[in-house]
Amino acid sequence: MQIKTIALYGRNGQIRTVNFKLGAVNIITGKSRTGKSALIDIVDYCLGRSIFNVFEGVNRDVVAWYAVVLQVDGGQILLAKPPPDGAARTQSSAYMEEAVEIKLPPLETLQSNTNNTAIVAHLSRLLGISENKTEPGPGRTTTAFEATIDHAKFYLFQEQGLVANRKLLFYRQDEPFIPQHIKDTMPYFLGAIQEDRLQLIQQLREARRQLALARRRLTEAETVSGGRQLQAQSLLAEAQAVGIAGPTKGEPELAAVLAQLQAAATWVPTTFTLEDGDALAEAQNTLRQTESAFSAKQRDIREVERYLRNAQGYRGEAEQQELRLQAIGLVSSNGTDNSICPVCASEISNPPPAVRAISRSLERIQGNLVSVRREEPRLQEHLVGLRSELADLRLKMQEQQAAIQALIAQRDAASRIQDNNTRAARVSGRVSLYLENVNATDGSAELRRAVAEAEQRFEDLDAQVGVDEVQDIKESILRVISAQMTDWARTLQLEHAGSPYRLDDKRLTVIADQELPIVMERMGSAENWLGCHLIALLALHSHFIRRRRPVPSFLFLDQPSQVYFPSEDSYKALEGEVSNLEERGADMLAVQRMFNFLFDRVEELAPNFQIIVTEHANLPDERFKQALVEEPWRGVRALIPVDWLE
Repeated sequence: MQIKTIALYGRNGQIRTVNFKLGAVNIITGKSRTGKSALIDIVDYCLGRSIFNVFEGVNRDVVAWYAVVLQVDGGQILLAKPPPDGAARTQSSAYMEEAVEIKLPPLETLQSNTNNTAIVAHLSRLLGISENKTEPGPGRTTTAFEATIDHAKFYLFQEQGLVANRKLLFYRQDEPFIPQHIKDTMPYFLGAIQEDRLQLIQQLREARRQLALARRRLTEAETVSGGRQLQAQSLLAEAQAVGIAGPTKGEPELAAVLAQLQAAATWVPTTFTLEDGDALAEAQNTLRQTESAFSAKQRDIREVERYLRNAQGYRGEAEQQELRLQAIGLVSSNGTDNSICPVCASEISNPPPAVRAISRSLERIQGNLVSVRREEPRLQEHLVGLRSELADLRLKMQEQQAAIQALIAQRDAASRIQDNNTRAARVSGRVSLYLENVNATDGSAELRRAVAEAEQRFEDLDAQVGVDEVQDIKESILRVISAQMTDWARTLQLEHAGSPYRLDDKRLTVIADQELPIVMERMGSAENWLGCHLIALLALHSHFIRRRRPVPSFLFLDQPSQVYFPSEDSYKALEGEVSNLEERGADMLAVQRMFNFLFDRVEELAPNFQIIVTEHANLPDERFKQALVEEPWRGVRALIPVDWLE
């Protein structure tokens, strides 16, 4: 994975591209404040980082999207991201496109189709980062995590403030938790951890489980063998208590006890049919309806009886009155005659109104008595019918109550059977387990052999994934890398050249071993600090490439030659011109030596390694000229075209 193009999309619709050669040294030189140092932040941002570190000002004002084209195994991938909105510092959405050869799309077609998480995951797969997990050491509270391209970036970028830093060696090493992430993921990127380590860890866990199971079976078998008579009798007593074994006489032999236990182990639970819960609810609902009908019938009977009592009372009173009137001769048994005086019995030619009124009243009384006598038998008959229906309803209620009691009893019986089955099943299961262990006792030798095999497999897998082995492999790799660093220290003529140089993965620094180890930060001069950075990072990349490790094959250096100038001001005053280096007091031999070192390393690894250098200096050397990506950035030439600002 190398960088093919860095592109800026202007808000005016124009595209500014910076194209790089693959497998070569690429140099961008020019004056200060032309955007060279922003290139590292642009690449990091497009490779899936959320934080936007590109310099403020014109960048946000005129640039609508930032893009990087990567060359990956015969194909290309375009990653583009807009800057965050407003004053925000983070941005996650992005555009991604893959093709054999990328043609930059116009601005109006750029639409977010992915995000940072997907970019990191996809690039990690393209690099070949296999499934992995870090292993925090004893006493660490951090959880294991997976190494991705985010962790490979630590080896890719050397910013202006880092490239010759005496205390920091790796990109973002000064940020919280990053040093520990570098230490945790370095064994994987170095190749000290096998690619199939996760699978081996899973196999180790399974081997551990199988070993524990084999040991437990052997222990149980040996325990059963020692006290199986007492345990068998105890289990038989439990089986008899729950009814799955018959009684015994006296003290039976072990064989007889085992025979009874064998029968108990084959116990089949008692089956029962449990009425659906809806049947009980339906019966209770029917009973409530019958009770309601019974109550209504009782009300009807009371109404009829009340009517009969009233009618009989009226009839009795009227009959009494009629008898009294008959007794005094006011009323004859043949009815009333208005022409006869009801008092004196004399004939009246013209009866007075009072006589007629008395006669009519008497007629009404007699008529009502006749009606009452006629209806009373019918009412009595209706009352008898109502009482018969009431008796039927009472019988029906009794039958329904009995049915409900039967359903409740059936449910209680089923519950008791189920409880008995549960207890019996528990005892039967324990009996079965006991009998299995008894049978296993006879094969204890086989169990011991199984335990020995499980122990051997566990030890083999534990050795393969053991931390000690990983540590040994890592130290061996670092010794090879350190030997390369020692040779290159002489090439760059570092101060302690001749002494062994090594990469300290615990302190993340470079050490020159003499009578006392000299740590990079205690070495004198920025030239030595720069040299330590170069030999460490290039030795690592050389190892990554030769071992085909999943790390992008490029290194981005920002202004490394600054250490060879007498002051920072004299270096920044350069404008990418060839003629003014010696005038500024530069150590030309050291500058040339450094660039020759970079060219030689890329040629050794060609075409698998790319170096991109941003500089203020410009050398007359032919290889330096051939490595220039563009004409020096000065005047109207810069990362952002001048006409965009206008």
